[in-house]
Amino acid sequence: MDSCATLNRLETPIPIHPVTHPIPDPKSNLLFACQFNKSAKVVRSKTDNLTSDAGVIPMRLLMVISTLACRLTSVLKDNRSQARITHSLEELVRQLLLQHVQRWGRQSDADKLRRDPAMRVATSSKRGMRALQDDRSLASQPTMSRFVHMLAGKKNFKKLRLFAETFAMEHLLQRGGGKRRPEVVFDVDGVPVDTHGKQQGSKWNEYYKRTIFLPLIAICGESGDMLGAELRGGTQNVVKDCYGFIRHIGLALREHVADKVIVRLDAGFNSGELCDKLENDRIGYVMRLKGNDVIDGLAAPHLEGDQPSDECYHELRYHELRYRAKCWSVERRVVLVVVPVPGELFPRHFYLITDLDVEAYPAEQLVNLYRKRGKAEKHFGELNAACSMALSSVPRPKTHYKGRPVVRVPDESEQDAEIRAENEILLQVYLLTYQLMHVGRCLMREPDESQISLSTYRERVLKVGARFVQHARNIVIHIAASADAASSLMHKGGVGSPPPICLQAPAQTLRHGLSVGCKPIFHDGSTSSGHQPFIQCEVLHGSDL
Repeated sequence: MDSCATLNRLETPIPIHPVTHPIPDPKSNLLFACQFNKSAKVVRSKTDNLTSDAGVIPMRLLMVISTLACRLTSVLKDNRSQARITHSLEELVRQLLLQHVQRWGRQSDADKLRRDPAMRVATSSKRGMRALQDDRSLASQPTMSRFVHMLAGKKNFKKLRLFAETFAMEHLLQRGGGKRRPEVVFDVDGVPVDTHGKQQGSKWNEYYKRTIFLPLIAICGESGDMLGAELRGGTQNVVKDCYGFIRHIGLALREHVADKVIVRLDAGFNSGELCDKLENDRIGYVMRLKGNDVIDGLAAPHLEGDQPSDECYHELRYHELRYRAKCWSVERRVVLVVVPVPGELFPRHFYLITDLDVEAYPAEQLVNLYRKRGKAEKHFGELNAACSMALSSVPRPKTHYKGRPVVRVPDESEQDAEIRAENEILLQVYLLTYQLMHVGRCLMREPDESQISLSTYRERVLKVGARFVQHARNIVIHIAASADAASSLMHKGGVGSPPPICLQAPAQTLRHGLSVGCKPIFHDGSTSSGHQPFIQCEVLHGSDL
């Protein structure tokens, strides 16, 4: 009886109550009332003093401490008529980077943020109260589009790319106390960037099973600093033409950061020609080597030994080999790594090829060095996930002018070069965005704590609700109580510490500070002599509201 009653209850149809969604009145500030609590109503803000992006304020402070925007502006060429501009070049640089930091990466998002108080204060060069009192808002979408096009010029593109590389190496020096390191290891790999449309250079990649760009990215895996990037087509083999990029990064690191440079690569980069060139430039390397019949024959005697006991199944075994492929000019060192598998008759194994000395890097130490490449893979994923890389510049030639059709045959080579340059610029902007966020999260890190992800950093520090109030000749920023802990960590991490060591140190020491407590005040400095502090903000935390 019980089972029959249960069956009857299951067969009874569940009543469905339609949910009605009232259409908000465009003339009213009321958006909707909550069905679960009709006393709670959601209304539009009548003033421009609320924001969900209060994190741009500490990001602007990081820009000032590192002199990022100031130095980048000094090397860029502004080809606009200075008598007709509204937004300075430095303000456009700040707006472009801060939009990407807050994940407002689309140029059309500039129109949505034009009256945002946090963005206005963080991007403006105005002093004192004028950052909010002036009627001028952020740059519009057409202005930002023209700015990206201006950066895509040959001279500006080269300078921006070099600056992005220099900024990352400066952070490496800062983390080492300003002293040259005895050794630095960097990783290079191709990172797929999905495309949707007909972007020049994007192709269907059979390995990834989608249409992509495949740029080369260089990163210091242990520290997480992005050292450089080079845009490449979706079907371009990573082995081809990668030497110039690796050599450029390696020589720059040896000149500014460390006495010895080592590059870690996966098996897709393995070629005798690349090894020869790296050895000639004295750039150390360690990479995976694909197996073949010849090297498997050399490894066979080491694989046919007795299986280890149950207690030793977690231990790896290492064997030194000497191997020369047909296309190699010399014989090279190969390390055979044997991985016992419980319950299997034969162990797994793989090969590493290197030019590092066996006395300085024994087999076990070499394998441990290569296994740290997993950190680099993690940071590669962060770059694509946290920055939402999208290279979407496509040619859009005019078909009509003043109502008349335009008949012309465009120069496809020049058009392709222009679009490629704009996508290259966007790639460098993503690298600068990642590096700026990476510097910020390193300041939050306690000495005994692990590094938080960029997504967590954005949620806890950058995407913070706040209310801006002008009071007593100060701009008072009331931030949400949930951001108190993050602000305290950022203060302890070093926002109030001296400026970081730079490859091109500013002539004047910056004055800055950030206190966390009851009604603290921080001063945003300037690198230009004779200028007053940018702004004085009184930051009230949620507990003070």
